[in-house]
This record gives sequence, C-alpha cells and structure tokens, in this order.
Amino acid sequence: MPIILTTREDINLDTVLRVAWKKDTVEIGETALRRIADCRASFLKLIETDPPPVIYGVTTAMGELASQRLAHDERDRHARIKAFAAATRSVILCPIAWSGRSCLPA
Repeated sequence: MPIILTTREDINLDTVLRVAWKKDTVEIGETALRRIADCRASFLKLIETDPPPVIYGVTTAMGELASQRLAHDERDRHARIKAFAAATRSVILCPIAWSGRSCLPA
C-alpha cells in the first residue's frame, strides 16, 4: 500500500522505515502538489523583486564566488549548472544494531 504524502509531517521515522526497509512506495498527494506549486510561485516572485534578495546559489554564485551577485540572465544559466561532486554529499541509510557502547551495521 503506497504512502501518500500530503504534508511534511507525513515524513517521519515510520515513513522512512516503511519505504527504506519494507519497500513501500510513496506518492505525493494532490494537496502537497498544490502547496509545492504555490510555494514555487511565491519564491519565483520573491527573486524577481528589485533589488533581488541575497540567496546563496540562487541570486549569488556559489563557493568562492558567493559574494558575486548574479544578473537575471546569469541566474538562469547558473541554475542549470550541476554541482561538482566534491561539493555534494550522499547519505546512505543502513540498519544498525547496538552492541554495548558500539554501533555496528546490522
């Protein structure tokens, strides 16, 4: 039976357990999809204000160039740049078992 996400409160430890270990599927509900669309529209409106707010990686460059504000056309190009692997991190969830004072992979 799929887990239907309607609010962020629907993402909890039980949900993670069901999806990661019990292989339940996830669906994003219509309420959540509408909220996502509304929030995106609000954010896009915000960054179009004059002057635009300083938002790292959105209206500014990233890393060493973070103090550089991006012009509107530069923002579009910047948004399509993939982050370098060194600047990203992967998280792997694994079950653990407690053994005395140690935490061991199960």
